[in-house]
Amino acid sequence: DILATMNRMRNRYPTHTQYLNVADMARIFSFLDSNGSGHLTGEEVTEMFNTVCGRPVSVSNPDPSFDLRSFIRFVERVDTQYPQFGVSMNLMKYLKEQVAEEAIPPPDPDLLNSETCSKLFQFLDKDGTGELGFSEVIQLFLAAGVTDVQQILEADGEFGSITSAEELQAVVKKMDENNPQLDVDEKLAALLGSAEAAGGIPDPEETEDPPPAEPSNKKKALLIGINYVGTGSELGGCINDVRGQMDVLKEHFGYEDDNIMLLTEDQDDDSKLPTKANMIAGFEWLMDGAEAGDEIFFQYSGHGSQCPDRGGGEPDGK
Repeated sequence: DILATMNRMRNRYPTHTQYLNVADMARIFSFLDSNGSGHLTGEEVTEMFNTVCGRPVSVSNPDPSFDLRSFIRFVERVDTQYPQFGVSMNLMKYLKEQVAEEAIPPPDPDLLNSETCSKLFQFLDKDGTGELGFSEVIQLFLAAGVTDVQQILEADGEFGSITSAEELQAVVKKMDENNPQLDVDEKLAALLGSAEAAGGIPDPEETEDPPPAEPSNKKKALLIGINYVGTGSELGGCINDVRGQMDVLKEHFGYEDDNIMLLTEDQDDDSKLPTKANMIAGFEWLMDGAEAGDEIFFQYSGHGSQCPDRGGGEPDGK
C-alpha cells in the first residue's frame, strides 16, 4: 500500500522543503471537507490521500479522522520525507481546479435583452411622450461611442418613431447583428451602466473627447551581471554579457548612457554593485515615470533559482 511504499523510499531522496502556506492548506482542506464538518472522514480521507499523492492509491488502516491541524501535519510530513510524490504540485493543481469549478457562471450573454432596452427607452424618452424619433436614436448611439451611426442606420433601413422598448430592441439588435465590428451590445450596456449612475444619458455635444496624449518614447535599461568572484560558484562571462548588451543598445537602438543602469562587480562605486538593495532601487528607477510608448529593457546574467508559484499557474508548483 502507499504507506509501505513511502517507508521503502524514505531514505532514497533528499529532504524537500515545504512551501504551501497555511491559507492554501486551509482552502484545500475546505474543498476536501465536502460536508463542512471540520473533519475529513471515510471517503474524504481516501480523496485526501489521492489528492496528496496525485493518483488513486490504496491505504491500509489510515487515521479515521483528520482536522485541519492534523491534515497540515500529514501533508508537511509527506512532502518533506517523500519529494518524489510532488505533493506541493499536486495540491496546488487540485486547488486551482477547485477554484475554477467554484467560479460564478457568466451572466446572460444577451446584452441587448428586454430589460436593458426598456431602461434605455426610459432614459431617452425625456419628454415622456412614449415615442422616440430618429434623432433620439442617433443620440443614443453617439453617446455610446458608436461612430458613423446615421449612415449605418440609413443603410439598415429607415424607421419611423419608436413607441416601445420592444421596437427599440429590434432596431439595436439589427444594427448589432449587421455591424459586429462595432460592438454595439457592449457599448450600449456600458452606456446604461453610466446612465444609471449619472441619472441620465448625456447629450453627445456635452461630451468632449480629451486631446490625444503625445506618445512617449523614453528608453531606459537595467543591466545586471554577476560573476560571483571569489566564490565556489564563480562564473566567467556574466559581466561581459551585460557590457556587450549595453554597447548594442547604445549603438543600434538609440539608448543613452544616462538612461542605462549597469550593476556589476567590477565597478568601484558601491551604488553600482549588484546587491539586493541596488537591484530593488534599479527596478524602481526603471519603472519610475514609465508611460505608454516607452521602451523598457532588462537583462540579468548570473545564477538563478526557483520560488513557489502561489497562483497555481505552473505545472511544477514553482
